[in-house]
Amino acid sequence: MFGISRPVSYGAFAALVLGFGYWNSLEPDKPAKTKSLDKVKATASADSEFTSDDFSAHFDKPKQGARNIFVPLVKAESATLAALPGQPNPEDQMKIQSTLAGGEANWAYTGIAIVSGEKLALLENTSLKQSGFIKEGDTWKASKVMTITRDTITLKGKDGSVQTVMRYNPFLLPKAAASTDAPANPAGGNAGFQPVNPGAGMRGPIGQDIGIRPAPGGRGIQLPPGVTIIQ
Repeated sequence: MFGISRPVSYGAFAALVLGFGYWNSLEPDKPAKTKSLDKVKATASADSEFTSDDFSAHFDKPKQGARNIFVPLVKAESATLAALPGQPNPEDQMKIQSTLAGGEANWAYTGIAIVSGEKLALLENTSLKQSGFIKEGDTWKASKVMTITRDTITLKGKDGSVQTVMRYNPFLLPKAAASTDAPANPAGGNAGFQPVNPGAGMRGPIGQDIGIRPAPGGRGIQLPPGVTIIQ
């Protein structure tokens, strides 16, 4: 009987495997099968979180330009001081009259809060270190709160007098003028200022030869009369 040695059979099997692998690598890749959009819609279950509109939705590109980050989107429009006639002094427009505050001075309307749709005005007194919220209709000190707006509060006294107070704004106060009480300097400068009085060797036009020379022997410098070096 004709026989084949074991090494020959193993070699032939290995050559067959390598040949098949090489032939398989020469075949072009087949495109992967993908489901069409219509089939995806059809296979979507009724209880899926996606609907047919999710697959056909289209959004236009935003046309809004870049925003200036230094310009606030929301800013308050404060009432002008001219809105309160008869009170030319801005500071007087932002202080509650002492007769309406039970004789206490320096009360001011400094803030507003809206809680459950109700406006609450914050009144503060920095001298007494006191503050509190009041609402329309409240009796406060010697007055009654008539109206509260973002910029003003109106109080009515027991004698019938009415005052509308502007909300406190330090930027609306006039800047302090420069003091003119300082004594004048006869020399034309500020009082207490003394000009530098250099020595004779440092006086004269800028850039002139002030007489600084190398010292004899080339070591150091020789200064003119009246000039010294401070160490």
